[in-house]
Formats: sequence, C-alpha cells, structure tokens
Amino acid sequence: MKLLNSELLWLLPLIAVPILIHILIRQRLPRVRWAAMTFLMRALRKNRRRLLLETILLLIVRTAIVAAIVFVVLRPVARAGWQWLSGQRQRTVSIIVLDDSASMAASDGVRTRMDRAIVRIEEYLDQLPAGSDVAVMLAADPPADLIRQPTRDISYVRQTLSKLAPRDSASAIEQSLITAAERLREEKTPNREIVIVTDGQAAGWQDDDARKREAFATAGEMAEVFVLAVPQTPAGDAAVTDLTISGGPDALTPSLAATLWPTSISVRLTALNTKEPLDTGIDLFVDGRKVTRKQVRVPPDQDLIISFEHRFNSPGEHTIAARCDSDLYERNNQRSMLLKVRERINVLLVDGRPGHDPAMSAGGFIRIALWPTDPQEPESVSFFDVRTLSTGNLESVQIGSFPLIILADVPALPSAAIGQIKAAVRDGSGLLIIAGPQVNASNLAAMFFEGGSGLLPVQLGPPIDLQPTDPPVGLVLNEPLVPALSAFDDPILMRALSTATFQTVRPVASVQGKNVQTWARFTRGGAALVANTFGQGGVVYFGGSADRQGGEFPLSPAFVPFFQQLAFHLTFGQDVPQQPAGQALEWHLATTDGINLTYPDGTSTPADAMVAEDPATGQPRVLLPSAQLAGVYTLTYNDATGTPRQAKKAVNLHADEFDPAMLALAPLREKQALAKTRVIGPADSIRTALLAAKREAELSTTGIIILLILLATELLLVRLFAPRQVDTQAMLKKAMDL
Repeated sequence: MKLLNSELLWLLPLIAVPILIHILIRQRLPRVRWAAMTFLMRALRKNRRRLLLETILLLIVRTAIVAAIVFVVLRPVARAGWQWLSGQRQRTVSIIVLDDSASMAASDGVRTRMDRAIVRIEEYLDQLPAGSDVAVMLAADPPADLIRQPTRDISYVRQTLSKLAPRDSASAIEQSLITAAERLREEKTPNREIVIVTDGQAAGWQDDDARKREAFATAGEMAEVFVLAVPQTPAGDAAVTDLTISGGPDALTPSLAATLWPTSISVRLTALNTKEPLDTGIDLFVDGRKVTRKQVRVPPDQDLIISFEHRFNSPGEHTIAARCDSDLYERNNQRSMLLKVRERINVLLVDGRPGHDPAMSAGGFIRIALWPTDPQEPESVSFFDVRTLSTGNLESVQIGSFPLIILADVPALPSAAIGQIKAAVRDGSGLLIIAGPQVNASNLAAMFFEGGSGLLPVQLGPPIDLQPTDPPVGLVLNEPLVPALSAFDDPILMRALSTATFQTVRPVASVQGKNVQTWARFTRGGAALVANTFGQGGVVYFGGSADRQGGEFPLSPAFVPFFQQLAFHLTFGQDVPQQPAGQALEWHLATTDGINLTYPDGTSTPADAMVAEDPATGQPRVLLPSAQLAGVYTLTYNDATGTPRQAKKAVNLHADEFDPAMLALAPLREKQALAKTRVIGPADSIRTALLAAKREAELSTTGIIILLILLATELLLVRLFAPRQVDTQAMLKKAMDL
C-alpha cells in the first residue's frame, strides 16, 4: 500500500486523542462517600460489567472515527484485484518516452521504425481510460519535451506525433526516464505510467550499467514502466563510418590540407549485420561538387578503407563529403567534414634579442626549425613564411593578419601590440611564448595575466639559472602525450627530448586559468610547457630558451620536431573538422551584424537570439545549444566592412548510431535493468499487457464510507446506552428517598 499524502503521516498520533480524553475524565472524577452511597454501589456493582462494556465500545468507535479521518486525509493506494477481473482501468497519467535517435530512421522499404513506433503509440492511446492525461518526451540526446504538460486532448497528441522525424544523435533513455519519474512525483493520481517506445537498438541496450539500473529503479518507484518495442526491420547495411585526411611531405607533419601538396582523403566503409559482401559505390564531394567515384565490395561485418587524393587550388574553408549508395538506412550513408586549406602560413617572430647570428639571437634557431629547407632542392618549399621583427618595429605590421605569432625572450610589448595579439588569438591565431633570460614573472603577468582571465593566466616561479658546475635541467613530457606532441610517440625522439639539457629556465609555479593544461615539466620542478585556449585560438608557453645561451637544446635532434609540432598545433589544432550530432555549436565573431543560420536541411533562420557573451573572453558568440541534424551548418554574417561572410560547422551521425541492428526481444527481456519492467513485443497485444499489469486504486472513497458507518454506529450506541444511564440516576433518587 502507498500513501498519496505521505507527508501528513504526522496526523497518526491523533488516534490517541479519544483514549487520552477518556483517561483524563476518569482521573478528574472526585471520590465522595455519603450514607446513601451504599444503595447506589449495590446497583452499580450489579451492572458494572455491562457499563464497562458500553464504555469500551464507545471508546473503540470514537477512536476508529479519528483513525478513519486520518485514513481519508492520507489518501492510501492499494492494489485493486477487482479491476483486473472486470477489465476496467482508472484514469491514468502517462508519460510516453519516445526514442527518436537516428536508428529509428531505418526502413523496411515501406515504413521507417519511427512510423511503426507512432502506430504502436496510437494503439496505446486507444487503451487509455477516459480522462487520462498524456505527455511526450523525446529520448535522443539531449532529451526534449514534445508535450511538456500532460494533456487530455488525445487528438492533439496524435497530431503532434504525426509530424515527428528522428534526430541524428544517440539515445539518452536513462536521462529521460529519470526526468519523467521526477515529473510524475508531483502527480497525485495513483495510476501513473511511463511507456518507453524504442527500437531496442543493440548499441543502446548492450550493457546493464549502474546508471541504467538506477534510472529504471527510480522510474519503477514512481510509475508502472513499460517498454514498447517496434517491429524489426532488415539490418543489412553499408555505412560511411569515418572520414579523415592526411598530408604533408613527411611523417612529422600532422594531417593538414595545403595547396603545396595533394591532400589524401580516407573513407572507411563498414558492412553491418550481413553475412554477404555488399557492393556499393562511394562518391567524393568537394564543396558540393562530385569529384570522383569508386565502386567497391565491402566484406561482411568488416571495414574497408578507400583512399582518394585531391589537390586544392585555393586556400580557405572547403567542404568534403563522402557518400555511399542508398539503402534502407540512409542516415549513415554520408559523412562530412570542413577543411581550412592553407597556402603558406605567415609567421610573425618577435625576437627579444635580434641578431644576425642564430646562436646569439633569441629566435634564430626557431626560424630554422620552422620547416628547414634545402637550397639544393628546388622543390623544397617552406610551409611557414617567417617574418622576424624586434619589439620596436611592430607598428609596421598588422599583427592580426598572422595565423601564428611567436614571442622569443620578449621582456615587454607596447600596449597597442598586446591588444592586437589578444584580438588575433581570439579570432583564431596561435601564440607561442618562449622564455629567456629577459622574461620574468612580473613582466609576463603585466602583458598576459589580466587577473587570471588573460591569454596566459599562470604565475611564474623563480627562475633557475644554473652555474656551469650544476647538473643540467631536463624536460619530461606528461603521459599520455597530448595530440600536439604526438610525434614523440617515436622512442628515438622521446629519448632525444628527455636527454636535452637547459641552463636557464623560467618554470610555471601555479596554473590559474580553467582552460590551462600542463604538457611537460622540468626535472628540477615546475611546469615547462603549458597551453591555454582563448576564443578560437590557443596559447602555448615554453619555459626554456630556444638559443645556445639557454642550454644545448637547439642542438638536440628533438628541437626541430618539438617546435614544428607546436607550430602546427597552434595553426591547425583549434580547427574542429567535424563533431557528433547532439552537441552544441558555437561561433566566435568580432561582429554579429546580419547573422543568419542555415541548417543542413536547407531551412534558414535569423540567429540574433543565439548571440550571447562568451564568459571566457567577454566577446560575442553565436551558440546553438544542440545540433540535431547531420550535415553542414552555415552561419552568414557581415564583417566590420559590411562584406558578407560565412562560417561553417560539419555535424555527423553519432558513433553509436552507425549500426541500426536491433537487440532481439528475448535478450531485451533478460536485461537486469528491466527486471521489474514489462516489455511489450511488436506482436503482443497492448490491451492484454496493460490489463495484465496489476492496477492500483485509491481507497479514499472506501475510507469515507467507513467513516460514515462509524459515525452512525457512534450515534446509535449513544442512543442505546443513554436510557440505561437514566435508570441509574433514578435508582440513586430512590435510594435517597429511603
């Protein structure tokens, strides 16, 4: 039995009130002895047992009356077997949790799983008693309310469901269940139901983790939980499960797209849930135009890598898409990505100790490290175009036009230059700060700390300047390696880096920014390499010198790949070529004039309502809380000159949604999380399953009837016992007359 008003349990002690009144009245009666009492006592002794029985009966009835009042107020609920026998159901509050993840788009050639799910929901709605309330939640990630407030307008529910289409994100049934249970907690109706309508996709139901068990247990406490499975559909399917690029003239160059060399594009095709090879064609699109096609045969339940090569003729942002031939599950047939193609990277190297001799200047070896070229090789072209300036000549250039800015042992900068660097990094440029003897905690904080919200929110510790007799300081990379230093997975490079020595270092003592990461440490203590994200760009601080005065590191085999990797990371590392559906999309813009967002399905809408202040930089940003469809999102805006510009984001099917295979009904019923949940299969009768579930009924009406009966009984007993009380008084009067 459950209580709908369990918070009123404190009323239970009121049952003792009639008993206390009875005891107190008995204690208040004075005992007076007088002569005529003898005759009365004889009469009382003769009727004592009968009077005691009458008193006890009245006390029991009056106590039961108070108990009945408390019973009605608490509104108890109990299982009602007579309802099952009669086939009747009471008014129900139901929340339908509809799995609208991408796998619900799989088809049998006639209807999709979503179409079949809506048919099953309509069958369920037909079985609801009159006056029932229904709400609908969508369980793809993130969960969303289709009908937030339970409504009795069932026709409205049907109409709303008929317009639904699956999203491209994964399912989030556990989170939806917990939310539904919390909402039903507020309902006072005893009959509460949560109906999960799902295809039982294997990827979503594979494991019975603690979170899933907790979600179903929480829901089971609040309501009767049903899993309504939709019919099976053919599972044999070819899917584009990955799209990547590789490029560069050597193994140390990370995957990037440039006009200097052809870009290698790899497409991974997977044959899912089939015992036969799948024949399909794969098309490659660049900027919406098909550039090539290959016909392939994919082995059953295996991956096949198809390689393409494309040379971009112009720098800028380009769209790449790979698509296989149509089948019964269209959602996983295409994958897209965005590429920022570079021609040459213009690098601004600010040298704090300029000089013609690389061994003496602060940035001489850095200039050599950024893609050293062989003068004897006419085809050897440097990817980085380095321009070296001193701090006094910065007013001659537009700092914001450089994708990469390097400060080598720079003690201070003009305030105008600091502002330009901050704006450049916020808009996507990279900043590499290399320490040296002129760098100290106070001047670095004055330029970039800004109370912990600047480009480099760290505090430097005391410098370590070693004497010739002191043991040298080494460098140790954190494990696991960050992507920016992935080349140092090579044992030879790692050994070369770990044996490099420094005579002068400026370590980081404490990290204060929430986005700052430590990538390496010095063997004498303190962080050696820290990175921070700022807007669309990134900042890296290296606490060692890059010249011979700071140690033997410039002569190490690890020097060139070390700084090349950092340069590539700061130039390309902030790019997000693709991301899964369901996540937020954000654009950082200098101006938000005339912004308009175009979705993958071609619909377009003004994006003014999506503009907010970036808490990290204080600058405007456009935020789409959740990208629900796979494809390319295009943000159109006007720059400071009024020229229309575009910024794009590529969104793809969530990795869990590639495979539309459904879990068989028997394993689904055996799931530990579903131990107390009724699974209704596609062939099962919804009416039979609902009536077979033990229903609950509120017993308040029963309590009111009992209360009325008790009140009538109390009045009857008082009326029956009253004459006998009068006879006792008459006996007393007669005794006094004697």
